[in-house]
Amino acid sequence: MTSSNGPAAGSALDQVLSSNRHNSGLHWGTLTVLRVEPVTRSMRRVVLGGPDVDVLDRQAANQAVRMFLPDPAWPAEHQPSTEEQRPLARVYTVRELRAERREIDLDIVLHAAGGPGMVWLEHVRPGDRVPFAGPRVHAQPTAGIDAAILAGDDSALPAIASILAAAGPAAPIHAVVEVDGPEHEQPLAVAAGSTLCWAHRAGGPHGPALRQALEQLPWPDGNLEFWVAGELRVVRALRAWATEHRGLSRRQTHAYAYWRLGSSGIELDMDRARHSVATNAEAEQDPDAPDEVDVLTEGDEN
Repeated sequence: MTSSNGPAAGSALDQVLSSNRHNSGLHWGTLTVLRVEPVTRSMRRVVLGGPDVDVLDRQAANQAVRMFLPDPAWPAEHQPSTEEQRPLARVYTVRELRAERREIDLDIVLHAAGGPGMVWLEHVRPGDRVPFAGPRVHAQPTAGIDAAILAGDDSALPAIASILAAAGPAAPIHAVVEVDGPEHEQPLAVAAGSTLCWAHRAGGPHGPALRQALEQLPWPDGNLEFWVAGELRVVRALRAWATEHRGLSRRQTHAYAYWRLGSSGIELDMDRARHSVATNAEAEQDPDAPDEVDVLTEGDEN
């Protein structure tokens, strides 16, 4: 794949950046790939940097950026300009922000599906420049709660790691992360009073091991929040379980679908729009309706 130093003048990407830069409320910029390194057998880290890192929120955990990826089928000097061939974009959670060094880490799950994110990850090299928009700060524990329970699969690891790293002593965080086996675990910073538990799929489907670990977790008393992210159907089921069996209200739960088994990122974008409309309508009728999930397109299709 031929690397490009940025979007070609008049390209589809250049047009999208120009038309949205003043209309979205997001910051727009370009980052340079500094390093690409393995984290575990199932995750790779892309380290990016540059002056535009300054637009990210130094205080926020769980913030995401939308990266505009090069399409290997389009030569850099001949990017299409029709509306039907818009630039490829994928959303990634910032695993760590080192503001003083103007660097960020994006930890990306590896999988067999050959989507745009995986193609980019296979070919990305230091020196590549990648346009982006952001940040979007997603849900994190609310100030004043007694404790928070975080749950998710591999795709949720960057967000969970970011939230754990920012946790203070006032409200402990108890995180449960489902990965395939011990070799996929990562060392995460855990504050005093908080806990981290790993659940192993052992080659099985996503979901059962995570739910079993949540059922065995000693849930603290008091004003709690439950945050869950991962595969759409798993997230929906766990949110329903938390409301039905743990007595949590809708306001106490935050549910995010980062991917859906058998679906592409484009289909998830469509789901996100549909769920946004449905969530707003149902919230007006029943503020504690438990079954809606925020659909986010974290990374690629799985």
